[in-house]
Amino acid sequence: MIKIVLFEDNKNLRESLELYLSATDEIWVSGAFADAREAVSAVKKLKPDIVLMDIQMPRVDGLTASRQIKADYPNAQICIVKIG
Repeated sequence: MIKIVLFEDNKNLRESLELYLSATDEIWVSGAFADAREAVSAVKKLKPDIVLMDIQMPRVDGLTASRQIKADYPNAQICIVKIG
């Protein structure tokens, strides 16, 4: 099973992605967050296989959060997306 944590500030999109990704037995969304400020602590706690990160986030953008994650967890697999 692939464990995913996703970061998306748009509530409707975040919930839709979570439902879509969870529709298969091969993927488990272990966390879905609206704020990338929580990214490093969420990755530390949840230990996902993949981080799905929106590039445009309030307060801390997805690129900055991804750099922080990679600095602490060099083996982290991060997929950065821009929707809209």
